[in-house]
Amino acid sequence: MNVTPPQLFKRRMKNQKPGGPGSAEEKSSPSPILAGVLSTVIPGLGQIYAGQVYRGVATLLTFAVIAGMTAYYGDPIWYFAPAGIWLWAIWDAVSLAGGRPRSMLLPVLFSLAAAYGIGWQMIGIDFSKASLERGLSI
Repeated sequence: MNVTPPQLFKRRMKNQKPGGPGSAEEKSSPSPILAGVLSTVIPGLGQIYAGQVYRGVATLLTFAVIAGMTAYYGDPIWYFAPAGIWLWAIWDAVSLAGGRPRSMLLPVLFSLAAAYGIGWQMIGIDFSKASLERGLSI
């Protein structure tokens, strides 16, 4: 009986039980509780712990930029943006560790709202002073 190497490999794979050495079942998955705690301490750290390094670094940088911008501007109304990003980071880290990634849309919306709102207030955009004639002349 001649058995070629590919046939022998197929037979071995067919007889191999799941959960053997080096399989995915043997490796432990990240703890959702620990991921949430890490993101509570530093936003983005839970994502890094869950194996999403780029996502964690992006979350941390987004939080740092928006928190710095709102602290510099100093209007307490805009503190919702970094707080929202921080809460989203905790929720996302717990979800990632559980195997259910979340959309990045929420932190992007928080960031855009703060950036546009603070920018409009800083340069003094006032729509009550706008006129259609001036707009058409430009």
